[in-house]
Amino acid sequence: MNSFEVPIIAQWVRINPTRWQNRISLRAELYGCRYESESIYFNGTGLVRYDLLRDPIAATRESIRFRFKTAHPNGVLLYSRGTQGDYFALQIKDNRMVLNVDLGAKIMTSLSVGSLLDDNIWHDVVISRNRRDIIFSVDRVIVQRRIKGEFDKLNLNREFYIGGVPNLQEGLVIQHNFTGCIENLHFNATNFIREMKDAFYDGEHLRYKMTHVTYNCPEPPINPVTFLTRSSHAKLKGYYSSKQFNVSFAFRTYEEKGLMLHHDFLQGSVQVFLEDGKVKVRLKEDNYEHNPGTILDNYEEQFNDGNWHHMMLTIKKNSLVLSIDDRPMETTKLIDIMTGTLYYIGGGKTKDGFVGCMRSFAIDGNYRIPTDWKEEEYCCKGEILFDACHMVDRCNPNPCKHNGICKQNSMEFTCDCAGTGYAGAVCHTPMNALSCQAFKNVHDVKQKQRIEIDVDGSGPLAPFPVTCEFYSDGQVVT
Repeated sequence: MNSFEVPIIAQWVRINPTRWQNRISLRAELYGCRYESESIYFNGTGLVRYDLLRDPIAATRESIRFRFKTAHPNGVLLYSRGTQGDYFALQIKDNRMVLNVDLGAKIMTSLSVGSLLDDNIWHDVVISRNRRDIIFSVDRVIVQRRIKGEFDKLNLNREFYIGGVPNLQEGLVIQHNFTGCIENLHFNATNFIREMKDAFYDGEHLRYKMTHVTYNCPEPPINPVTFLTRSSHAKLKGYYSSKQFNVSFAFRTYEEKGLMLHHDFLQGSVQVFLEDGKVKVRLKEDNYEHNPGTILDNYEEQFNDGNWHHMMLTIKKNSLVLSIDDRPMETTKLIDIMTGTLYYIGGGKTKDGFVGCMRSFAIDGNYRIPTDWKEEEYCCKGEILFDACHMVDRCNPNPCKHNGICKQNSMEFTCDCAGTGYAGAVCHTPMNALSCQAFKNVHDVKQKQRIEIDVDGSGPLAPFPVTCEFYSDGQVVT
């Protein structure tokens, strides 16, 4: 019998056999229980404070389990510290879960796992510590580490914060409180949210202080769309013959290129597209097909990092303003526009359309909710996914060995092995000899040479420099 440390929460379970011998045969019995949800919602300014002065924590072992969902890339989830320098800080930073721990040795141990955590779907978190050995997992991706220092007991005797902190504390790398839902928060065998509810009936409510927190999990008004292919796109209508142009949306992708927006003016056109990961604008003042137009390249950084970025483009007479992540760049140019009817989002005018996710569409100040799009307003069925951001982070955990740099797009990943001393698809093939003798067997050598050897081949030990001495009688000295 197999027991799941992280439970499977589902209405239906589909079993798909992939291998068998001679004849297929399967017997499966699933034992479960009715799912009970105890959740709390944080609005980005709230927190829960639990007083540890009456009942401090002094433990060599603990287990923490919970689920969460959020649409924000940063936020403090759990935090506490003690008077002896111990602290425990769990936070989301740039869509990744970061755990910082100090057992009083004044040395921080940091663990990171997970990615794309701001997709507004439920994620499972498990933290299990036995003295200095700690296991940290998000969605069953596990990281194991040895906590630094010589102490093995966690001493916490101040407040325990959930969902945020009133001010910046030691061990935190972000300042934002959490926005989203936390469900079934278990400390060891205790459901903290249920115990907090019961405390208000048992006269123990003074130990808890709730600020801007509610016992529910509302759905935020966020409707993402996934453009699965380069031909998928939306055709949305805006104001016709207007002298001002205003379009905004948020996007996330791993692709280096792709058309995100196209609009034909009554005379000329405008495009916003990705090229080498950079956001650029092409402005044409006439309708001649062979006129390349003017390309505006205002941002040095790349935006295909898989994080959400907000784009707004505003055009009026003699002015064009492109704003990405609330950083506007204005271009002054002799232009005079009259808007057309259709706004192409994600492609539709080229073979190199956008592949990735978008949300928060606004055209001429009017929000266009994807679930309200009519069938003729998008193309095509099976190529667009509504109400979900379907992206896979193939670089988490990093498939590249020996600190190789992982790069990816929507279809595959590649490893940059430069400077690692290894080669191959995942930087697993050693480029250095195992020993001075092995180097001599395949190279012409001098009497004394300084080289790097890799004594364990593709193992965990990094290459290191040695001096090899080669003598005429065949002796080799390292």
